[in-house]
Amino acid sequence: MDTSDFKYLRNPLVVITALGLLIFPEFLASCGFNIAGTQVTAFKDCPNRLVSEILVDTSVLSMMMVVVTFESFQALKIPFGLARVPKDRREWVLYQVKLFPIIVVGFLVYKALELLVVLPGVEALEWAAVFSNNVSRFFSIAFLCYLFVNIQPTLRSWKLNRNPYREGINGMDDTGSVRLRLDQIDYVEKKGRNYYARSGEYSVRINENLTILEKHFKKVGFVRINRSVLVRTSLIKSFSFWENEKYVLQIKGNREFIVTRKRLNNVKKEIDLLRNSN
Repeated sequence: MDTSDFKYLRNPLVVITALGLLIFPEFLASCGFNIAGTQVTAFKDCPNRLVSEILVDTSVLSMMMVVVTFESFQALKIPFGLARVPKDRREWVLYQVKLFPIIVVGFLVYKALELLVVLPGVEALEWAAVFSNNVSRFFSIAFLCYLFVNIQPTLRSWKLNRNPYREGINGMDDTGSVRLRLDQIDYVEKKGRNYYARSGEYSVRINENLTILEKHFKKVGFVRINRSVLVRTSLIKSFSFWENEKYVLQIKGNREFIVTRKRLNNVKKEIDLLRNSN
């Protein structure tokens, strides 16, 4: 199973970046910036007002909101099944749907903390403004949470789509489900109707066929030597003529396979490429 740990959400630079995106609109509003027009009210006073009204007052609560929301996600990602990287469109949609209640929980936790610190001093006539501000800030933090939480799954999904086996290949051995890293695999072969990944004497039965594996394993140094076998190029020791345009190819561990002349020419090209790359 491909998972994300989301450790970057606890990185101070990430938190500060999220904070900057959160308070930037308030910075513009505090300076009286009018996007539709050209008038800017007391723009030269922005640095002082920014420090006094935003960096000192607003940013403290905004920082708390960012941290609480991100930590709520960290606490609930596994129960909600969000540690797993989505693989298709349906899973991506479900991922976004599951993320929303976590954002709600995080925002409610933040508001509970804020209630203890700020709201006891709010006058009755100010509650409408407070409610309006809460709605605005909820959608702001929801946007940021969707933005930052999706960074790692998106990158990992992109890498996995380029090579879905870069993390290894899943299969079954005598003990149950296992994952075999690519650097552990010596060769993959078809026996009857089943496919096996071999690592020395160890064997794992897999579901993927050789045609699919050849496409992706070629990128990490494997070569197809016949219809039934895919071998790590670096393990090839020698090849010698056998009969009728067929050759015996030997890999480390003294395992031997039959390869045709046509396949052997391709194997030689892959060996040359490997040598030149080293």
